[in-house]
Amino acid sequence: MQKGEYHIVVTGIILNSKNEILIWNTIRGSLMTFTQDYYNNLINEKFDLFTDEEIKVLTKNGILIEDNVVELHNVLNRKQELKNSSSSSYTIALTQNCNAHCYYCYQSESVFENNRKLIKNDYDKIVDFIIKTKKDKVKITWFGGEPLIRSDIITYISEKLINKNVNLESVIITNGLLLSSLDINTLKNKWKICEIQVTFDGLYQNHDKRKCFAFGKNNFEKIIEKLKELLNNEIKVKVRINISKDNINEVNDIFDYFENTFGNYKYFNYYYSYLTDDLNLHDYAFNKLEIEKINPRIYARYMKHKKIILPRNRRVYCGAQNINSFFIDIFGNIFRCEHDFWCTDKILTNIDKFDFEKFQKSKNTILDQKCIRCVFLPICQGGCIRNDFNECPQFIDNVVGFLKQRKEGDK
Repeated sequence: MQKGEYHIVVTGIILNSKNEILIWNTIRGSLMTFTQDYYNNLINEKFDLFTDEEIKVLTKNGILIEDNVVELHNVLNRKQELKNSSSSSYTIALTQNCNAHCYYCYQSESVFENNRKLIKNDYDKIVDFIIKTKKDKVKITWFGGEPLIRSDIITYISEKLINKNVNLESVIITNGLLLSSLDINTLKNKWKICEIQVTFDGLYQNHDKRKCFAFGKNNFEKIIEKLKELLNNEIKVKVRINISKDNINEVNDIFDYFENTFGNYKYFNYYYSYLTDDLNLHDYAFNKLEIEKINPRIYARYMKHKKIILPRNRRVYCGAQNINSFFIDIFGNIFRCEHDFWCTDKILTNIDKFDFEKFQKSKNTILDQKCIRCVFLPICQGGCIRNDFNECPQFIDNVVGFLKQRKEGDK
């Protein structure tokens, strides 16, 4: 092989650990370890020292890249891919009301629904908007408050779309309490549910106490049993674990429980999230410095039993940047993302006044130059534009710290 036909990966993380070099290609998701001498041959382009089989393995894993290939171009051009996508997504906030009273939730008071009563015309307008803006495939995420409080609206809109031959699939983000009242036929066939997302704040009575459910006992156990039924019927279940100062000492037990209870289910996954001090809950929430301090340990524990040890290359941008993603409340107000729901000052427009050209411009976010040059770009796609990319240092520290810890543990 001639020198110059290949170059060492530029979208890679290179770590030095006990005289060995670890290289992770963030586009391919591949990870390889080299001796110091072998790595020196790589960076000095002494490719004639490698066998054909070695070259084959190095190129397959994205450690060596052909000179006529610029891998980052594919990442930067993904917004064009989104324009040509065959799918469109709609996150629909059905209600601000909820049957739980979580102390940290911003959805505790109904600002919108106290001002105007809903009528069927509101639902029909949403159906018409979806028909007008949809691609070949439509994905709806039912959001709240607690969306299952308004199961009647889910049924109404779903039936209308199905009767119009829309290729529909749906997701529900719920606290899970009302799931037990729903049969599998309704979920899979009438609502076209493919995934249920449920948030937990602890185990057993600790969860119920923090959720402050308005009625019933042993709600945690009832929700868990329903999740098993969903999984047995091939409906995906995603669990979000909220971590606060109130339950930080329980995290290992919580992770253990969900891994032991659901680890053998094909369609189960879980992740965690912190209560942050932007919610003004200083007794329970973490500030940025506190999260930076505790998260490497939490992240390492979370990844301990994961089959995928590294974050994957993301093929999509967040909905706030995707021109085929719409965030709508039941009154037809359009927002940039789900975090802006129920904030009157965050309304972009209404479906009655929708202008697709203006909407496209609102999605045209330009990546910061530091993002374009960053080897993590394939993983985060520029991060959360709502947070002005403030999570980048934490994300990088998490992953690099985890890689180092895992590498040291292999010795």
